[in-house]
Amino acid sequence: MFAIPLVGNRKLPIKPRIWLRVAAVSGFIVTLLFVVLSIFPVIDVPHPASYAWKTVAVVVGANVLGGVFYISSRQQHRMAE
Repeated sequence: MFAIPLVGNRKLPIKPRIWLRVAAVSGFIVTLLFVVLSIFPVIDVPHPASYAWKTVAVVVGANVLGGVFYISSRQQHRMAE
């Protein structure tokens, strides 16, 4: 969602203003920082490495699932045309 103002449809004559691109970069950095910091447990857990790997697996899995939905939706849209 933060990439749209940065690498959106280049064919359109309208370009996002600089403040919107700065906000998009800022939002992406904050989201990336949240994901990185969520890997480390806040409370004591018996196996911190296991916790970290599970968190990474959920984040990567959610992104892969989102990519699959996106690609599937685009293919269905092309077939409908």
